Amino acid sequence: LKTLYLLHGACQDHTSWMRGSKIEEYATKHNLAVVMPMAYNTCYTNMVYGMEYYSYLSEELPAAMEAMFPLSDKKEDRFVAGLSMGGRGAFLWAMKRPDFFAGSASLSGSLNLNILFEQMKMNESGIRRYTSVFGDLSKLKDSEHDIYWLAKKLVESGAEMPRFLIGCGTEDIRYETQHKPFIEYAQQIGLPLESMEGPGDHEFKYWDPAVKQAIEWFLK
Repeated sequence: LKTLYLLHGACQDHTSWMRGSKIEEYATKHNLAVVMPMAYNTCYTNMVYGMEYYSYLSEELPAAMEAMFPLSDKKEDRFVAGLSMGGRGAFLWAMKRPDFFAGSASLSGSLNLNILFEQMKMNESGIRRYTSVFGDLSKLKDSEHDIYWLAKKLVESGAEMPRFLIGCGTEDIRYETQHKPFIEYAQQIGLPLESMEGPGDHEFKYWDPAVKQAIEWFLK
């Protein structure tokens, strides 16, 4: 089976896509396996003070899934997508492992964490939470946690890249602060990127039709 790794957002869990969207219907229609892991609020990375969730996601999970289920081990049959924190995770994973995926889709993705932190006006508990993940938050730029930096390094590497898709609801605060700036940046550095947008806020009313569209885009 072709496989979609589908990532949840912050303060969600592995059941969120099942409860908030028609993902089962879309998977059945396209004969697609969908793997929905749990990663808490870790931003799908190896935490400075905590568990190594990126290693789990990128190494342990695919090995286990492909051993237990009849999933294809070919790059052209693997895809990754996610919403919000998971949209960031989808691009992070695909940019670090361009050899593993044919396509990656970020829906309402938190692609620039520094801007996100400013918008959140993080209180002390928020600072503690993200410090446990990343360590010194002032050092995120131009690091392995920086999607912009990873995108530039990927283009410079000359590696065969997955196809990248970015989507966001036009009423979402991330539309102006995360979605449009990354499209402009991708054009500047030569990262192949397709975009889609539609009415909706940071909610499943947007993400449900968006993931349906992303799946059709992956498989076309």
